[in-house]
Amino acid sequence: MIEPPLPDDSFGNLSGVALTVVSSEDDIEEEGYNYAIVNKLTRAISKINKDSVKKLQDGKFCNPLNWEGVDENTFKGEVAGFGCSSFCWYPIYEADFGWGKPVWVAFGGVPKSNIIVFLDTKSGDGIEAWVNLTEEDMTKFVSDKELLTYASPTSN
Repeated sequence: MIEPPLPDDSFGNLSGVALTVVSSEDDIEEEGYNYAIVNKLTRAISKINKDSVKKLQDGKFCNPLNWEGVDENTFKGEVAGFGCSSFCWYPIYEADFGWGKPVWVAFGGVPKSNIIVFLDTKSGDGIEAWVNLTEEDMTKFVSDKELLTYASPTSN
């Protein structure tokens, strides 16, 4: 339940931003690069609360300079931004538009790089991660030994 509640005539999607910066070598050395990102992002997401929703409703999240931890220096230099979304727990494979339930759900062309979308597998016993990166980054990503212990990359 969203607090404060949305008006009865609300329509559309509600989205917000969880922002974190991973740049400290200390974080990377202590936790490992992947864990540093996950831990910082988890902490950023956990800070989303009533005040965050109020700022969103007031339009304050429309300007990145209003995001916590962001100032005019944040976007100078090399910054890699990633978008991440999850359709897990949505009953996508239960949708029937008159010609039967889907055999496989896929996302059409994603026009931007650095986007990751998660969704449940049809069997419900796993998760698909649709990862869209630049060609150079994708080459590194699919050959990452740690990743390969948990995932089976495909190019569908």
